[in-house]
Amino acid sequence: MQKTTNISTLSSTEIAYKRRQQVRSGTRIDLPPRDVALREPISLEKLRTLQDLLDAIAKLESDQPHLLAMLRSTGGHISDYLERPLHQVEIGQIRDVVPELKQYLKERRYKRNSIRSYLNYTRILLQEAEGLGWKEGDAEVEAAWQLILAAVSKKTGCASIVKYVILNRIKPTDFSDADLDGWEAWMLRHGKACSYVRGVKGTFRSLIFRSGFRTALTDQSVPGGRIYAIHFDHLPEPLRSQVDKLVEWKVAEYSPGRPKRGRHRIVTAKQLRYLICRIFGFLQSVQGKPISRLEELVTKDSLSDFVAWMINKRKVKSAYLSVWLRMLLSAVKRYPPLSGHNFEWVAEFISEIPTEHIDSLRQEAKDRKWVDYDGLAQIPNKIREERARVERRKTKRLASMVRNELLVKWLTVLPWRQRNLRECKLASKAAGGNLFKEELSSGTIAKPEWVEEALKAKPHEKFWQFYFRPEETKTGHSVHATLPKQLVPILEEYLQFHRSVLVGASDPGVLFVSAFRSTTQSRWNP
Repeated sequence: MQKTTNISTLSSTEIAYKRRQQVRSGTRIDLPPRDVALREPISLEKLRTLQDLLDAIAKLESDQPHLLAMLRSTGGHISDYLERPLHQVEIGQIRDVVPELKQYLKERRYKRNSIRSYLNYTRILLQEAEGLGWKEGDAEVEAAWQLILAAVSKKTGCASIVKYVILNRIKPTDFSDADLDGWEAWMLRHGKACSYVRGVKGTFRSLIFRSGFRTALTDQSVPGGRIYAIHFDHLPEPLRSQVDKLVEWKVAEYSPGRPKRGRHRIVTAKQLRYLICRIFGFLQSVQGKPISRLEELVTKDSLSDFVAWMINKRKVKSAYLSVWLRMLLSAVKRYPPLSGHNFEWVAEFISEIPTEHIDSLRQEAKDRKWVDYDGLAQIPNKIREERARVERRKTKRLASMVRNELLVKWLTVLPWRQRNLRECKLASKAAGGNLFKEELSSGTIAKPEWVEEALKAKPHEKFWQFYFRPEETKTGHSVHATLPKQLVPILEEYLQFHRSVLVGASDPGVLFVSAFRSTTQSRWNP
């Protein structure tokens, strides 16, 4: 027999709350006639802290002692983690604490089911707060952000910035770099990758400026405007031709006067060219200096002004600037057409750029993803168990899982540097490939015991081998060896059945490919 509750004395908020409990508890509520006078709802001013919420729930759920006990226990864990009493914990902080609370309970050796239960009751606390009329954010603030939210929602991750500032009741006119940094720290605490967060942050900032929305960010007056870089095609002569020749000198197979390890990849050369366009844009648009030659651009005074402006006015990280300026100055110092110019100031100039320590939140995010070797070695087996359940489903998803299994297993056996892993070419040795299945050459390649045994039975047996030429390795030495035996089965399965699914119409010829690989041409296009 279902339990009934007489609510003739309840407020409208409490009635709504009780209605919502029907779904969870199965109780029936006797509703009063519509014209019955009801008491005032629970004041939202009195529903601000976790203590207020627990008191309100206790009043309405007095007949469910187990639920109350679990919610109070959950509230106690949240209070202990935040090191604040219940009456000082804002309700809005409950959602933010979920990822950290899970780790906090793990460290205290709670069992997995217990942790799951506490996280579930944390969500129930938020649901009960919303049922009692509490709302995250502020209606006025939410309305002020609606146009910006509509403009940025199509860009991945940008909507989360707007939702974050709404929850923290920050109006657009008050939204500044500090708030954007606060969102970044919040995302890192939730386990998001640093590269992803920084990318979304830059995209959001660009959208704000280009759309003309009024915020504290756009109110900052920057001489020359926010977009100050000059397009390469608009550089004056002879500067444009000089930069073109400098880049060609850096990417060529061989260039006179260039160190053998000083060659740039195409993507690096493009970034170098873009940096020169930015420096020229600053000198022309911000300082009004007439620059038309490369030697006028790479002077100590010009670069010092550029660095000071970027760090002090635009708040660019000095670590980022230091990397690219070192690359530029290293190139021009050795560039034969500029050999007659004095670059003795370069070392002192680089040393004057401030260094930054690794952000603690960024390091914490990396530490949370760190596992020991024994844990890492188990990942391929876990992927294999999971892909067994999807083999008859989405082909692309299965192909991605097989690729990931091979990639992780590869790294546990052959911990290559990421560039060699990305650029490993599938082709014969004669065609310049790095991974191939051929007969062993008569050279001095080391042969494992299982290879020796196979050769005794079949002298012309073919084996999987990898070979990197001196210019393809970081140490400048060639590397040639047979592929470890434990990698062969999963490699052949990946190449035979799954790689073609990920490649699509255009095959880049490398071992590991992405299902979302860009179709952009990789050749240099000046």
